[in-house]
Amino acid sequence: MEELEERVELTGYDFPPFYRWFLSRLGGSVGALHPLLRGFTAAEVLAAYHSGSVNVARSQFLIGRKPDPLMPLDVYYDLAHPLRDDALVMNAVMEGALRLGPVRPSANSSRRAS
Repeated sequence: MEELEERVELTGYDFPPFYRWFLSRLGGSVGALHPLLRGFTAAEVLAAYHSGSVNVARSQFLIGRKPDPLMPLDVYYDLAHPLRDDALVMNAVMEGALRLGPVRPSANSSRRAS
């Protein structure tokens, strides 16, 4: 938790009270919620920062990763936008996720060339 505190200080913001509560209860182990929240432990978040794979604006802070094989998501707080005892939560497709390429009209498209 101490290293997370040091990282958030670099943003110029503080953790929302809810996130402090979450870390105090589930930051080390998410127990039975592991299949859903395994990427949200303090160790997983710190590993992402140590690997250099977190590239966010200064006011944003990675709080977890959803390593879904189809659409892996990074989950961030936008600490510049507090909401009650929490902050605005944002999702973004994880860096290095499977890219399917651009969407193109199919040959069977209803549009006809003029």
